Order: sequence, then C-alpha cells, then structure tokens
Amino acid sequence: MTEPFGISNLIPCRQYSEAEYQLLLSRLWSLLAVQTGKYTMGDSTSVTAETAQELLSSLCYTLMLCVEESGLTYDRLLTDDLLPLVKQGQVLLMRKVEQAKQLWNEVCQTVPKVPNSFYFETIQGIERFFQHYDIYYFAHQRPLDFSYPLINQPPDSLGGITYVEVYLQNLLEENVLMNQFDYKLIIRLLESTVPDYHELYLNLCEQTLINASGLSILGKSALPLDISEQDRRQMMASLVGMGTEEMKAFISVQIDSVCNQLDKKDAFTRAYLTTLTNGLAPRLAAAMAAGDLSRIFITMLPENLIVARL
Repeated sequence: MTEPFGISNLIPCRQYSEAEYQLLLSRLWSLLAVQTGKYTMGDSTSVTAETAQELLSSLCYTLMLCVEESGLTYDRLLTDDLLPLVKQGQVLLMRKVEQAKQLWNEVCQTVPKVPNSFYFETIQGIERFFQHYDIYYFAHQRPLDFSYPLINQPPDSLGGITYVEVYLQNLLEENVLMNQFDYKLIIRLLESTVPDYHELYLNLCEQTLINASGLSILGKSALPLDISEQDRRQMMASLVGMGTEEMKAFISVQIDSVCNQLDKKDAFTRAYLTTLTNGLAPRLAAAMAAGDLSRIFITMLPENLIVARL
C-alpha cells in the first residue's frame, strides 16, 4: 500500500511502529472513502488524485488538531472510531476560526498609520480567507496571498487556521510595537531608508526597532528613532572586538531595554524579538568589519527633503 498524500507532514508517524503505521494508513484510506462520498454527496467515491490528496490532507490536519488540542495520545488513532475524532476536530476548528476572526479585528483596530500595499492586501486577503475557509473538506489550506513579511514568520509546517492564527498574533504584536512610536517619525525613517517603502515588499516594523535598539546602545531614549553619524561612531566604540555571538547577547540586552522603555515587558514580546536579534547580529558583525554602520542604523533625512505620506 502506498503512503497517502501528505500524511508524513500532517501526522507525526514517528510515534508509531511500522506495523502500527501500516494500520493507520489502512484506517485513513477507509476514512478517505467515507469523506469522498460526503464530498461528492453520494454520487461517487472516485475523485481526481489531486482532490483525493486535498481531502486526505484535510482529514490528517483535522485529526492532528483534535489529538493535540484535546490532550489525546496518537495511539487513539489506532483504536478509536476516527469519524467522531474528525467531528471533534471540526468543532475545534470552528472555535479557532472565531478566535482568529477576533485577532483579525484587533489587527484592523491597531493598523499603524504607515502605508504599505502588501500590508493592506494581506489584511484584505485574510478577510477573504474567512469567507471561503472550508473546515470540512479543505481545513489544511491557508491563504495564498499572505504577501506581507513579518519579523517572525509562522513555520511553513503549520496548516490551515493554525497558520492564520499565528500569523495574526505576530502581526498584532508588530502593530502594537509600532504604535508605541510617533508614526510620523516611522514614515520619516522609512522615507530615509527606502523612499518607495509604501509599495515594496518589506516589513514596516523592523527598521524602527533596529534604530530604537541603536539608541538604546547609546543609553538614549528609543522614541526619537534618529541616529546621527556621531552616534554611529560611539556605537562602533561600544561594539569593537565583539564576535557574532557576543553581539547577539549584547543586542538582546538592548532589545530588552527597548521593551522596558515601551512598557512591553511580557514574555511573548521578548521571545518574538529574539528573531530580530538573531538576524541583526551577523549583519552588525559584518558592518563592524567593514567599518560602516550607516546601512543598519539609519540617519533620517531633514524634514524638508521628505515627501511624507501622512
């Protein structure tokens, strides 16, 4: 018997012996036949290979969600009737959809006043996703138009509404962080970095936090965001002699300082910004070796040279 489509990604088969795994495959094939009959409304148990793959992936995702969210063990998939577990998983899916909609509403209420076409296309795409998401036959599918990049992207291994929920949690976190700063300063910083930021594929929050962490290195308030050439020389004096790992630890302290200044001291924020720290450290080490921090810590152009989109 060949392995069903997608099962190795959606069910952790490492939990099973070879014999148990083969039993699971057999049970899933039987479940797929039932599901296919429902999908075709009894007209046929035969569908295209592509449709069969989608239906099976949806079943695997729903079962995985049921097991993990309900605190069950995976051996229940070898002994229990799978249909009730699928229905239980679908109830959980409905609940997660409502939770994700609430997150989406919070994201919409906290959208920063900083324009970017990819950001707004993604917000609209998520709304369309809710309108068309099918928890019964295509629960594993996720939006194809998540075009706005986050500092911390959800893992590609996540499927369906789970991916959407994590994406929205992370986007909301970035919204809240950006709203701690004067949006006019963020726009000025972005205009000084990439004037076409409003229509480019880039994260709006990253450069704000990088400049804020640079000011923290200097013991200054993170809120003004502007960094001068003299500031960069002082930073180089502070960073000289550090390797990448030392720099990573040092930047982590500065990010913590920024969080404290913004009164964002929760564990989620600190853990979230670890991704920023890990990505910034090697860039900073390379810039130190080149003796030029100007491409990392940006100096704002004078206001009279900025065509701000306010």
